[in-house]
Amino acid sequence: MKIKYMNINYIGSKKFLLGKIEHILKHHLNLESNLIFGDLFAGTGIVGEHFNQKFGMEIISNDNEYYSFIINYAKLKCPYNNKLQKIFKRWGRWSNKISSYGLFSKNYAYHEENMMIELGGFPYNRKFFLLENSKKIDGIRILIERYYRRKKINKSEYFFLLASLIVSTDKVANITSVYGAYLKNFKLTARKNFKFLPIHCYLQISKYDQNLIFQKNCLELPVLTYDICYLDPPYNNRQYSKNYAPLNFLLIYKSELNVYGKTGLLQDSFISSFCRKKTALESLKFLLDRIKSKYLLISYNNEGLLTFSQLKALFQKYGSIKIYEFPYKRYQSQKKAIPKTIKEYLFFIKCETNESLGVTLEQQLCLINQIKYPQSLNSRSLDSYHLNLKKVLKQFFKDYPQIRLAKYIGSNQNIVDFLLIDGLTLSVKSNKVHSKVCPAKIGQLSKKRFFEEFGLPQNTDIKDLKLFIFQNIFQLTFKYYQNLFASDFLLWVYKQKNKFYYSFIDRKNVYPYPFYKKEYFSFTRTVENWNESVTLKYKNVSIGEFQIHNNRDCIKFRFHLRNLLNFLSLVDVQRELKRTYGEKDVRYDDDL
Repeated sequence: MKIKYMNINYIGSKKFLLGKIEHILKHHLNLESNLIFGDLFAGTGIVGEHFNQKFGMEIISNDNEYYSFIINYAKLKCPYNNKLQKIFKRWGRWSNKISSYGLFSKNYAYHEENMMIELGGFPYNRKFFLLENSKKIDGIRILIERYYRRKKINKSEYFFLLASLIVSTDKVANITSVYGAYLKNFKLTARKNFKFLPIHCYLQISKYDQNLIFQKNCLELPVLTYDICYLDPPYNNRQYSKNYAPLNFLLIYKSELNVYGKTGLLQDSFISSFCRKKTALESLKFLLDRIKSKYLLISYNNEGLLTFSQLKALFQKYGSIKIYEFPYKRYQSQKKAIPKTIKEYLFFIKCETNESLGVTLEQQLCLINQIKYPQSLNSRSLDSYHLNLKKVLKQFFKDYPQIRLAKYIGSNQNIVDFLLIDGLTLSVKSNKVHSKVCPAKIGQLSKKRFFEEFGLPQNTDIKDLKLFIFQNIFQLTFKYYQNLFASDFLLWVYKQKNKFYYSFIDRKNVYPYPFYKKEYFSFTRTVENWNESVTLKYKNVSIGEFQIHNNRDCIKFRFHLRNLLNFLSLVDVQRELKRTYGEKDVRYDDDL
């Protein structure tokens, strides 16, 4: 059964684009319940809730606005349990008695006698709500807070009631769609009696215990991993914090809040960098650099702060793109405005992740050497950059004609990737940015497999796991290092400024293990403040990174390969000096 939610009238809502968004995603991938869907400018959560209820996807929702956080929390985390049902039934019987002239009425209701004096002494008679309705809203808000403080309801139920109050309040607001202005005369819906109704009436919400809800500036979100990430950034200079200030006031509900101006704005409202022409492009790029997702879907229109050419040029840096264009009705604040349509763009991006780059690299090596690859080598399976890879690989084989591949053996996480004609082995590594690569087989393990590999009890908690890593870094890096250079040869292909380059390493020229002094290891974080990732240093040089994902069962270690190779070059210099001048004249490791 399709779950129905109450929503507020919301500018920029994608309600009428949901079908198109779903159609686009279905065209490019299988929509399954095991996918993680990111909705980082969630608003009222209409997109996230759709893919949660219809496909059972795990949702990671974020929006900087408090009203959005509360609404999304209620939709994705709060079932309509028996206690909530009884509360709505009880309060419904009390509807005529739950009335109080409180903070909301003082600041946002219409007073016949123009009696409201706000902080600062400016007399405004804001015509957002009838006084009779605002008193009921105040009464419900006070009652919700009283129940929560007296522990009659838990946090989840508290948020459910607040979200229900928000959407119920919006139904009797005297506005077109935003609270940046109120209408001169009360419209018909604003004259109706306020009714406190639940935001939804369903006992079960798909993966409600796994869905994550954030209230953050999206540029400050922790680095999370998604299968699909949907971005709907602001298109223009309208600040949502100002356009929906009364809703945030109703949630915060404190007398010390400074309400000012004709429309009752709040002091210290959030100002989004996406709403400024000078910072919108830079902010979008910064956000994309921090997102780890297989696919991106991004909404924008032809009248936004960023031009179509700017968007296309930016998105092409992150993968292969497909652009969809639809006519869309323009937001109109006045009925007399001439009806017009705008162009709504949906940019679908298949991201060039390190994982997809690695698969494409292996495929190209097989194609060039005419050997079998376990997956189908059709054009759709090869990423958009395969031609550029082909060019750099042909140069590699020209530079090293003795390297002739006989068989691909890299399936099932073997420690090496290719068997050569002469019986030697070759491993390949690749990365798109940051020069970080995982050692074969053990560089990215589930917790269970990590515990088995390194002899930890299966019930080890996260804190003890991090402590183990800190205390056993010598043994861990030794094993990672051995796996990285397990093959006779290592081919590393990397990308810089949209071009591919390669480095070729012969294991005979690699020092067996250069980091033999434990005291030279250091971390950029402590066990206590290590959230998801921590950088590993040796003599203050970054050589790797540990990651323990919050939303994935994964423990990852990646070497900073460029720094590692530079370090090995220094080791080679020291080793040559040692052979030339003798032990007494050369301090082997201390000078590195």
